[in-house]
Amino acid sequence: MICCAFVFMPGQYDLEFTRLDSAIDIYAKALPGFIKTVKWFSDDRKTINSMYYFQNMETVEKLKNLPAHLKAKEGVNRWYLDYSVEVFEVITQYGKSENSGN
Repeated sequence: MICCAFVFMPGQYDLEFTRLDSAIDIYAKALPGFIKTVKWFSDDRKTINSMYYFQNMETVEKLKNLPAHLKAKEGVNRWYLDYSVEVFEVITQYGKSENSGN
């Protein structure tokens, strides 16, 4: 399983951001190989971690090359105060949480 974690501090959103964000989310969730999304907030709610889980890197590549995603990447400095992207392989997942794999 592959996790793409987008950790960010929101800035000012506009109509273009809203449109692109929605298109990317809808597309990601419709991809064969999409598993789930999990969103976390820091205690002060200033930092957000949106994690998208996929079955494989081929699915991630499809999302990465979506025209709306490529356009959104051009605007990151307009819409975010800070951000980082981490893509990693999940080796195992367990726990009681509804967000765990079991």
